[in-house]
Amino acid sequence: MPSSTAILLFSRSALAESDTKRFGSRSESVQIQQAMLDRTLATLRRAGLPIFHHDERQQRGFRFGDRLVNAMSDVYARGFERLIVVGNDCPLLSCQYVNSAVQAMEAGRSVLGPDHRGGIWLLGLGRDQFDPAAFREISWQGPEVFDQLKSALPGGMILARLVDVNAPKDLRRFRHVLRGVMRKVYLLLSQDTTSGPQGSGLRAIVGSEASVSGRAPPRAA
Repeated sequence: MPSSTAILLFSRSALAESDTKRFGSRSESVQIQQAMLDRTLATLRRAGLPIFHHDERQQRGFRFGDRLVNAMSDVYARGFERLIVVGNDCPLLSCQYVNSAVQAMEAGRSVLGPDHRGGIWLLGLGRDQFDPAAFREISWQGPEVFDQLKSALPGGMILARLVDVNAPKDLRRFRHVLRGVMRKVYLLLSQDTTSGPQGSGLRAIVGSEASVSGRAPPRAA
């Protein structure tokens, strides 16, 4: 029986993302963004649900809220009753969190996954809980997003507060987290990619503590 729940991966492509979230050189930024995108897709595929990836080539609208609402409406228009929305910048996203969200949504509850900035790393809701006009007015990409959505979706399930990676300071702050769940990213951070006397590569951004041990880190579900 076809699933009535779908996943929307709402993100820019690695190339477009590197234009606004720069980690070292442009080449290094693209590699980091592609590694995060690849891991997110691999994690979502393990949930066994239909996945729709909307990047800048499919997104429509000038404002972030317009683009997100349009993408969500497109997926609902395919006949799905429930939708999980995630981005590509949460390294601790796991299949277990997705499964928990599905169970809550099947019980009629919305789901929010808060991040450490006041935003969210996951949004889950049914078709009857989706109010396009109200969602367009959410202060997306600001520190009030979680609080506003929590008010708009009372009684929902709140998942763990997880980190996201949006700037070089996040790589410094969470490099040990990255080592455990995103080995490819951690290895990129650990390469001696400095260039010039000031050192402009990832190692200069992250710091000398980002060194690789001889043992591979564990994989996350």
